[in-house]
Amino acid sequence: MIHLVVALPAEARGLARVLGAQSGGSGSGSQPAHSGAGIDLVICGPGRQRSRRAVEAIAERMSQKAHHAWLNVGIAGHADLSPGTCLLAEEIREFATGRSWKPSIPFRISCPTATVCTVDRPETVYATEAAYDMEASGFFAAANRVSRPGLVQVLKVVSDNRGDELSSLTADRVESLVRVACPTVSELLRRMSEILGYRESD
Repeated sequence: MIHLVVALPAEARGLARVLGAQSGGSGSGSQPAHSGAGIDLVICGPGRQRSRRAVEAIAERMSQKAHHAWLNVGIAGHADLSPGTCLLAEEIREFATGRSWKPSIPFRISCPTATVCTVDRPETVYATEAAYDMEASGFFAAANRVSRPGLVQVLKVVSDNRGDELSSLTADRVESLVRVACPTVSELLRRMSEILGYRESD
């Protein structure tokens, strides 16, 4: 099973093509908004504490934890990369505490890698070349404790740049950006499924 964790209903709706269904309308916290074909989609709400609690709640109900994988998909700001650019996290930094993690990436994937910096409020300054999000560190710290190397990944979709008005980042815009990223999400899910030892169609 791959647990796909997103913060926002709009992100979940954008992933409907990956999941083969209209999804993301009802699940929240740790309850799936969609489940099928070896994938559970959970909408955790914004923020690193919510993403951490969602992972912990799911893990408490799991048996055979080694047979589960975890993927966080969501939007992130970046100083200058074009909106819609997909970035696989090679390092995750938590701004509030200074902690950091380096996910194991035991496969090739077509999108570039980047550092993801998790902050507690939307970033507008972009002091580094990292992608800035609000969920990755809480998600990764919790999932990394219950899974094997390579089975916890973070994929971010650039949503805005330095100088952009955050008010322009509407739910429709978020859904559209994530929808464009679906081929990359599908590719990543296939790679993770191979590590788990099954195909999505099994």
